[in-house]
Amino acid sequence: MVLLKRPSLLLALVLSGGRGVCGEGHPLVLIPGITGTGLLAKLSEESEYFSCRNQWEVETQDDRDDPPVLGGEVSVLGKGPVGVEVGQWYRTWLTLDTFRPPESHQECWYKVMGLRYQKPLMKWHSLGTWVDPPGVETRVDDGLHGVDYLDYLAGYGLSPTRYYHDLINGVLAAFPHYQKNVNFTAFGYDWRLPPWQLDWNSLTKHIEDLHSRQGKPVVLISHSMGSLWLNYYLNTYTTTRWKRQHIRALISINGANGGSFKTLRALISGYSPITFSWFDYLKIPQLISLPKVRTLCQTYPALFSLLPNDVIYGPDSHVVTYKDSHGTQQRYTLQNWTDTLPSNELKDQIESVKTTLGNVGLQDPEVEYYCLYSIQNEQSTEFRYSYDTGTFDKDPSIQYTWGDGTIAAPSLTYCRAWDSTRMVKVFKGIDHMFALRDSAVISSVVNILSNL
Repeated sequence: MVLLKRPSLLLALVLSGGRGVCGEGHPLVLIPGITGTGLLAKLSEESEYFSCRNQWEVETQDDRDDPPVLGGEVSVLGKGPVGVEVGQWYRTWLTLDTFRPPESHQECWYKVMGLRYQKPLMKWHSLGTWVDPPGVETRVDDGLHGVDYLDYLAGYGLSPTRYYHDLINGVLAAFPHYQKNVNFTAFGYDWRLPPWQLDWNSLTKHIEDLHSRQGKPVVLISHSMGSLWLNYYLNTYTTTRWKRQHIRALISINGANGGSFKTLRALISGYSPITFSWFDYLKIPQLISLPKVRTLCQTYPALFSLLPNDVIYGPDSHVVTYKDSHGTQQRYTLQNWTDTLPSNELKDQIESVKTTLGNVGLQDPEVEYYCLYSIQNEQSTEFRYSYDTGTFDKDPSIQYTWGDGTIAAPSLTYCRAWDSTRMVKVFKGIDHMFALRDSAVISSVVNILSNL
């Protein structure tokens, strides 16, 4: 049988058995994964990066299809990290033009997108905070607009950067009562930051408002790191009573609750931030320097949170082999791999994030849980790296295991251990990123929604 790329209304009706299409359903909130929210920035006159200037096409507020749901208003969204006026909002993630020559465009983007670590003010506090560079202010592109596509041209989404777009369209086709940014919304966030620096109170208020207006508890739909972040939120910022009252279900798609080995490579030698597939799909690694990407990734504490969890894989799991110029070989495990990093300060930051997050990603979220994930048809998910050239500045040799191409199977399948899990569905041969574009996955989400 040939599967359609985008489920039509007829297909959705057949798969759902016609249930739920005419009635009012539960309000929906999409929770994206890492790199899955569009980011906007503006520079002040005091910014040391304001010399990054050129003429770029801009997208005005009037060009947008959807008004923002959470956060403030955006007056102007630019098309790149250069050539903007003081106080003008422009898009920093994702802008495809950034990665094209000249190299100065990339340099400006690195500078604006990197975070700065601020040490704790009190000596007895072990954890500092991560902030924008001086003179740079970042905010998220709110509402469905921020997760539909990640780059836009003249108000139209660029197809290679579509993220939740296919799933949004599939749900809207199956359930006409859903309206964008009314009872079908998204919670975008700055995916560079650790979860405790996000404004979870705004998500709580948003869920409560949806419940109050629509008269029904909310269904959360998450992808990748979004599932890990929701576990953190539900186990840290809410109570069992609140969850029973306001959350009908959580549908997780390829959740990264146990982390990803690709994070190791991103921090050791440079790799595109998870979801990685954006960079692979768009051939961006061919255009930018791996060491520069590594330096950028080392400023993102969200990546520290996505390291493989040693509760699942074991602290002695062998993950890195390094051979120096003299042929001497060293092996590193999940317990000591940070010895490959250039500074003790970076090691301390990683350890502080791991300690603060703990194993909350593996805890039962205590809401009705629908666990959807995919496994590739061959072992194509990274889990061990060998650096045989005497440097960490080049790509390693890679060993692969079963998974979705980004997350290994033990992490994907951990949801099976929770009492709250109501359904586990496995899809074959679907990549981590493209699960949100796959008609079988979208049809499964539609079917779940029709039965809630």
